[in-house]
Amino acid sequence: MLLSSGDLRLPPPDAGRAAVVDTEGGFRMGNAVEWLLAAGYGVDVVTPDFFVGRELVESGEFLWFQRVAAQPDGSRFHPRVEALGWQGQELLCADRFSGARRSLGPVACVVTATPETPDTAVLDRLTGRHPRVITLGDARAPRLMGEAILHAHRTGGGGEARP
Repeated sequence: MLLSSGDLRLPPPDAGRAAVVDTEGGFRMGNAVEWLLAAGYGVDVVTPDFFVGRELVESGEFLWFQRVAAQPDGSRFHPRVEALGWQGQELLCADRFSGARRSLGPVACVVTATPETPDTAVLDRLTGRHPRVITLGDARAPRLMGEAILHAHRTGGGGEARP
């Protein structure tokens, strides 16, 4: 079962471990892992990064690692591993560098922790239909609210905004 952001109906934890596929490296992954652990799952975290929780380490969130490690069934970290797909109850993976394949399972559900991507649907419809289309905020590049507001002020003030 692949979960989307609005789908919180999980299979029971005895159906298998949960897998978190992390390409973001930060709080989305960390929150998903803690939520799944609290729901009774053992959790496998798969990331192509050199280590799990890159941004958590950079921001000094060492208490997160302690909380996760203290869980009875806990979590297993799989750094330098890319998720390739889902087959039956197995998450198919490959080592980022050697390409060696392996699978994790049985996995009851997979949660993705990914960076935001721009929503360009409106931009795509407007481009070519209007003489000048300016993209702002998350349509240009996902960012935090403060950065999006700053970009809007810079662009609206007559000067070209910097990314």
